[in-house]
Amino acid sequence: MARSISDTAAVRDGTINNLTNPKALAFLFAFLPQFVDPASAWPVALQLLLLGVVTKLSNFAILSTVALGAGTCGRWLARRPALIAWQERFAGVVMVGLGLRLALSGDIRPAR
Repeated sequence: MARSISDTAAVRDGTINNLTNPKALAFLFAFLPQFVDPASAWPVALQLLLLGVVTKLSNFAILSTVALGAGTCGRWLARRPALIAWQERFAGVVMVGLGLRLALSGDIRPAR
């Protein structure tokens, strides 16, 4: 069983994870410079900082909404164990169906 943590600890851990994620940082370093205007009165570093802050704040808002929605759905599902059982059965049928489709739809030519 998963241990429960406080909301504050969850937000802190998520924020640290998001701010130090190397893939997200690489994306920002590759994506944001195209929106910087070197001829602007604002220094390039300040423009990059502002764009980065806006991006991170919008990510925080979106991920917070997803987390609140997932928590709400999770609590709702936790009160309905029969629904969880049917969800697991449905997921199993989908996986078996996808496996059969993969097994039966392959190319019949031998590999070279």
